[in-house]
Amino acid sequence: MPITFEEFERNMHEAGSRLIQNLRKELIKSALRMEGRSKQKAFSQFNNSRVRGGRLRQSIAGTFGYHKGSPTAFLQAGSQMGGGNVFYARFIEFGTPDPPKPRLVYFGKEDGKKIFRWVKRGIRPRLFLGRSVAAEQKIFPPDLREAVTAALVGGRIA
Repeated sequence: MPITFEEFERNMHEAGSRLIQNLRKELIKSALRMEGRSKQKAFSQFNNSRVRGGRLRQSIAGTFGYHKGSPTAFLQAGSQMGGGNVFYARFIEFGTPDPPKPRLVYFGKEDGKKIFRWVKRGIRPRLFLGRSVAAEQKIFPPDLREAVTAALVGGRIA
């Protein structure tokens, strides 16, 4: 049974809309998988004895959005989204260089006393976001891999 041009046009518009909705749904699932993976102790390498409140882990969030007009799954850390504003997220993700000479660093309080320690080396990179994005991109079909993105507040990392 033949259809009119208007019906054909409407069907094509609805098909495109369904395609975008399905892509959006898959990208949201992807963002949540990346978020969960990045928060796992074994994957993220957050097994440091100095972890206190878990604010960095709480700040990790997978979201859906648009980047340059394309639907995108974002993974971010350090923002107001989950926990508080965690300024040090980029230092944990990318690491820091070794200081030229040892420096005294404040490590918090213990039994009401301030604790300072000499630091001789920088923070090694954990790449908890970057590795999660890379793992997720392997799951996605090659033509959709660019739709999975990681972000730190202040800039994109992958």
